[in-house]
Amino acid sequence: VWEDDTTAPPNRDVYGQLISKSGTLVGSSFPICTVAGNQSPDGIVFDGTNYLVVWNRDIGLGYPNPTIWDIYGRIVSPAGTFAGNEFPITTSAGDQVLPFIAFDGSNYLVTWSDGRNDLNGDGICEANEGTCMDIYGQYVSKSGVLVGQEVSIVTNNGNQVVSPVLFDGERYFIVWNNMEVFDGPVSDVYGQFVRKTMFEESDPLITYTGTWKNYNCAACRAGAMKYSGQTGAAADFSFNGTGIKWIVTKANLLGKARVYLDGVNMGLVDLYNPTSKYQVVLQKTGLAPGNHTITIEVSGQKNPASAGFYVDIDAFELVP
Repeated sequence: VWEDDTTAPPNRDVYGQLISKSGTLVGSSFPICTVAGNQSPDGIVFDGTNYLVVWNRDIGLGYPNPTIWDIYGRIVSPAGTFAGNEFPITTSAGDQVLPFIAFDGSNYLVTWSDGRNDLNGDGICEANEGTCMDIYGQYVSKSGVLVGQEVSIVTNNGNQVVSPVLFDGERYFIVWNNMEVFDGPVSDVYGQFVRKTMFEESDPLITYTGTWKNYNCAACRAGAMKYSGQTGAAADFSFNGTGIKWIVTKANLLGKARVYLDGVNMGLVDLYNPTSKYQVVLQKTGLAPGNHTITIEVSGQKNPASAGFYVDIDAFELVP
């Protein structure tokens, strides 16, 4: 992907080109974003099915006026088609620039250099500005839905800029330049591990037995959940931590789930509610630090008022 000014210079658009494993061009280049103004693409990652492309968008009045940068993204298929429209990843105050991306098996993490505390936008830490440029992030689902709120990753005094991120199978590793002046002659490189704590219903670490179906719903945590009405069908999730949160939907078709923790029957949980309630958090905390397994099983039982026996999984969130 690149920025392209051939359509309406000096405005810049986002274009892409598919390339085969042997290095040959596949088809023609194609536009990803051609809205008015300047776009500056900075990141692309493949999740096994689609690409997420992210870029800076100048939401200012345009050249020669000062730039005001936000970050946008779009899901692009390997055929060069789109799984939806472009969407904002962050539109917070100040400049958000230089996005980087990693994929953890169920969500992307987009990191960027954030200027919301650089009040005059000059890249220099004045006495009244405190942290100036910081590193922030936002989780994004495979379908292009923002997951949770923005995350402040590094907000130390001074400037922290440029935040490449990788995922090692368990944790994100984020590095950045630590400096007092944005273009200053002296900077150091710091790094930090950020543990993955959220596991969406499609995460490969969740093991399903029996028949489970996918259900897309805008109100679900990442736009989807899994459900089953087959008695004995189960979802197993092993984790390392001191607690676990099971994120579910409660509704009038849902029954009772039998919950096991480390093989111990913890009883039935009634998921019935006369109206649909999404992203309900059921949790168990205070566990001994270490490895644990939670099992959610379709019991075949229900509240007398319920019209079904279904059990659903929206996500699991571990408590470190």
